[in-house]
Amino acid sequence: MPVIFRKEFVEGQGCVCFVRLEGDAQTILVSHAENFRLTVEMVADGRSGTVEITFVSPRRNSETRIAMRDQILLRNIRLD
Repeated sequence: MPVIFRKEFVEGQGCVCFVRLEGDAQTILVSHAENFRLTVEMVADGRSGTVEITFVSPRRNSETRIAMRDQILLRNIRLD
């Protein structure tokens, strides 16, 4: 079953949220995610990638950034 991560407006929260969808289950990971950016870059062989998350707080100076970068290794490598 695929797991999907995306930003969308969640009516019950009244804001844009970053959510995790798996089947019929939705989990809110970040609320008020309007300034939340997620970038995923895969290496050519498809075995690993880099995830980068950046958030600029609307409540602070616009130069204030919170960032995280990490490398991931895939355990279910596609063979096609």
